[in-house]
Amino acid sequence: MIYLIGIIFLLVGLWTLVMTWRAFTYVKKDGDENTSPFIVLGLGNGLIFSVISIGVALACFFNKF
Repeated sequence: MIYLIGIIFLLVGLWTLVMTWRAFTYVKKDGDENTSPFIVLGLGNGLIFSVISIGVALACFFNKF
């Protein structure tokens, strides 16, 4: 059961990381003065969430809970 939770967290973390990277490259390419300055907070929070999710997944795989 703990491995299933780990797989779910790993998939969520990887998906969030890919979506954050996709948003970053889009803003880098097509961002202009109309782009909200709060996008930096969204990208940062997405990165932090993905790292935490991947960390929880690794902890589940190595039975640290």
